[in-house]
Amino acid sequence: MIAMLRTLLPTALLAGALLSVMPGAEAQSGLKIRIDTDEFDTMNAFYRDVLALQVEEAWADEGDRGVIFRVPGGGLLELGDDAEAPAPSGFSIQIEVSDVLATQLRIGDTWPTEGPTPRPWGLTYLYLTDPSGVGIILYQPTAQTGDSR
Repeated sequence: MIAMLRTLLPTALLAGALLSVMPGAEAQSGLKIRIDTDEFDTMNAFYRDVLALQVEEAWADEGDRGVIFRVPGGGLLELGDDAEAPAPSGFSIQIEVSDVLATQLRIGDTWPTEGPTPRPWGLTYLYLTDPSGVGIILYQPTAQTGDSR
């Protein structure tokens, strides 16, 4: 029965993310996160200008406005304009960058950051919080981890 459902359902909704479940299917992006916000303009500017995410698609129809950003390394982040949206909570967005220090310098004084902070598992984190309170972690691999035998 599960195999039949996997065949019939090409996608599954899991914790607000759209994940492909078709075996062997190559998707341009396997993860899409949507945040509905009552601060659409501020959030759009943050992800576009501060984080420098590339706009994949944007629309503004009567009663429906949104933008989809391409996240480096794969994945999409969608913002929806919703005046009644509750503040998001309970998750963070983590994005790999090639150089945490260069990213911090690029952001400069445009937005508060904390770090960079080396983590024991071989990553360096740069912490930010988006306008709606979602934690953002920009990270860079900085060391090999695991057994070196």
